Amino acid sequence: MASFPRNPEETMQISVSTFKGRTYVDIRLYFTDADGQLKPTKKGVTVPPELWDQFRAGLQAAEAELVRRNLWHPADEE
Repeated sequence: MASFPRNPEETMQISVSTFKGRTYVDIRLYFTDADGQLKPTKKGVTVPPELWDQFRAGLQAAEAELVRRNLWHPADEE
């Protein structure tokens, strides 16, 4: 769904996936192996749909704090 470099060695990917019959939003770091293939690391989080509203509220609170600290500005205001 979304993929962007975190640093020269790692890529962050956001996807919706199913594991053991349950669906999750998966936010995970990947690394590039010796063959050039992206491989998942253990660093990440899976959020089940029933917790999505709470997860989004947490992200919105973090976003507001970044703005308050003048560390980030929404793209539409730049």
